Amino acid sequence: MTTKRKIALDDIDYKILKELSMDSEKGVKEIAEKIGIPVSTCFNRIKKLKELGVIKRFTISVDPSVIGYDVTAAIHLNVEGPYLEEIEKTLAENPNILYLYDITGEYDVLAIARFRSVEELDKFIKGLLKNPKIKRTITNVILRVVKESDVKVPL
Repeated sequence: MTTKRKIALDDIDYKILKELSMDSEKGVKEIAEKIGIPVSTCFNRIKKLKELGVIKRFTISVDPSVIGYDVTAAIHLNVEGPYLEEIEKTLAENPNILYLYDITGEYDVLAIARFRSVEELDKFIKGLLKNPKIKRTITNVILRVVKESDVKVPL
């Protein structure tokens, strides 16, 4: 496991990140005015945050239900030990899987995935269970989203 260098951010950096996390199309001038700094400072800070890898990319947020992805599931997988990374690599290539975690506890892997229907989810799970390297799964269908954030860190 590689350890990434930790970057010390100040209050201005966090304010910039918060503004961009709410709307990545927001202009530098608008951000600068909102947080009360010169435009040139804001521009240089954003540039620095990109160069340091704090800002990995600018992206969009899509409402999955609007495009037909109404079923979200948390899928716990128990995998034969020597095949864990192989299974994770295969799962990571599946476009339905949004998040994939190596976890501790009774299960080895947690996948968060979206599907168009329960039938599509059912077919996916049954396909997983055909793989003899996957010992068992437990699937939780998400009934209601209480909080879901595009921002991966608290700002």
